[in-house]
Amino acid sequence: MNYISISQAATKFNVSDRYVRKLCTEGMIVGAVKVGNVWIIPENATISSKPSINIIFGGDDDVGFEFAVYLIEKGEKVCFISNSESQILKIVKHAQSKLLFVYNIDASNEDEIKKIQKDLSKYQISKLIFAENNARFDKAEDNTLGSIIKNFRSPIYSTVLATSIFYPLMMNTTIIAILHTKATTVGLPNETAFSAAYHGMNGFLDSVNAALQKEDKINNILKVYTGSIESKFWYSEDAKNVVNIAMENKIPPKDLATIAIDTLNSKNSLAVSEIHVRRIKK
Repeated sequence: MNYISISQAATKFNVSDRYVRKLCTEGMIVGAVKVGNVWIIPENATISSKPSINIIFGGDDDVGFEFAVYLIEKGEKVCFISNSESQILKIVKHAQSKLLFVYNIDASNEDEIKKIQKDLSKYQISKLIFAENNARFDKAEDNTLGSIIKNFRSPIYSTVLATSIFYPLMMNTTIIAILHTKATTVGLPNETAFSAAYHGMNGFLDSVNAALQKEDKINNILKVYTGSIESKFWYSEDAKNVVNIAMENKIPPKDLATIAIDTLNSKNSLAVSEIHVRRIKK
């Protein structure tokens, strides 16, 4: 894909440079991204009738928060959804008036997601980001219906529901999914329902990619495979009883959000479908 400057876009659309910057800031030019202080615009970009917005599903850790912060810093509009009151308070305090929408709900609640879709009906979705992390330790012999539901509620229930309900608002949308490498691709012996949920989420995203990309609804699906992420979970008694905590090996949420967004914003004609992230020793 070739890119043009603000001035070239102004000539193309027969408007002023200032107006092009305004359109970019409001998410009205499809595909325009801000790299540093400079807007880069696809050569074949069009002016949308709807402004764009990013929807982020965040959990108890800081991954969703860091995605929201980084996108807001780049001047993009954000809708932040989390069932964690502490994460809601944190993003509201940090972003203040720059945060467009925020919802403290259970992302697997169909009625609540439909209400959000109605609230956002005047927007089109630029990025749909699933950054929930809900690790639970359950051996195969210890699973109950209750534990299975808790594991599947996040991520798979919310991923499938949100993709379906927000479908009418999608146009050249990029889906970003944070996936646990071993749980998704191999399987963890002491986290059976957790692994089943991530295997299911992975398969669902592959199916969506094959179907919706043909309709210009989905521009790309970026799956970010990562190891354990720095979060308060690793300080909990549940974690201490099962795993050996070595925080220096955990993935920093801010770095994870940055590498995913920067990869999408790279100025080239290629679409990256997978990123495998691991911590390196300094």
